[in-house]
Amino acid sequence: MAHIFTALFLLAHCLSISTLSAHEALSKPAIIGASLSDGYHHLEKFGGPKSDALALDISLQRILPPTSGKISNFGNRFCFIFPLGIAHNQIQDATKIKPSIIIAVDQLFWHLYGSFASTEQRLITFKNALKKLEPITCPLIIGNIPDASHSVHKMLAPSQIPDLKTITTANKLLTKWVKKRKQTTIIDIATFMKQCIQNREIKLKHITFPAGTTKQLLQKDMLHPTKSGVTAISHAIIESIQKITTLTDKQLNLNKPNSNKK
Repeated sequence: MAHIFTALFLLAHCLSISTLSAHEALSKPAIIGASLSDGYHHLEKFGGPKSDALALDISLQRILPPTSGKISNFGNRFCFIFPLGIAHNQIQDATKIKPSIIIAVDQLFWHLYGSFASTEQRLITFKNALKKLEPITCPLIIGNIPDASHSVHKMLAPSQIPDLKTITTANKLLTKWVKKRKQTTIIDIATFMKQCIQNREIKLKHITFPAGTTKQLLQKDMLHPTKSGVTAISHAIIESIQKITTLTDKQLNLNKPNSNKK
């Protein structure tokens, strides 16, 4: 099971993806999403320095080649307040800068989680979120939907959590949507969350987190990643970028130490 994780984490639909030069793809990267992207620490309800330090662009920029452009991070930790509206603004702001690639690992989370009148409404909102992403023509790396039920009464209320059938349906909709697009790759956040909850090994191309240590990749709220968790996700993003570009291992900053501290 441990070695299967690498394959699961990168659900790239290679037949629909054309290979770009690393320079072209990384000249102007951008991030859109919610609290994972923006950075969030469970001890800072409204954000703060600890949250800011967990922003995805910080970890990712450290690994990318020094010739890469500075990442523009449009992530918003308050996406849960008005998901569709904030997502619309994020996409508009990101596309205005004409990004070379967009990374959206948690962009869809609050379009399925949160307070909804019915399961049907959750899925309608999820479909609308996918429609809002359609104007993006540059390469897109997008995360699927995890089971975050272990966060109940820690960060999420029971009413905010979709059932497993709804999560499965949403992920099938995402896979179908991605197959119709070019230069779009899915990052398997669902498996990342599952492996962390079960404390199983996470083995990626450039970094391994042994079994018995991966619960430490999630904060005490069992929802947001720790610094090491952000590092793991960053490495998965790098692998995904390598699937669709000419980016090589030699171009990456892989020798810089990555802290396993929370």
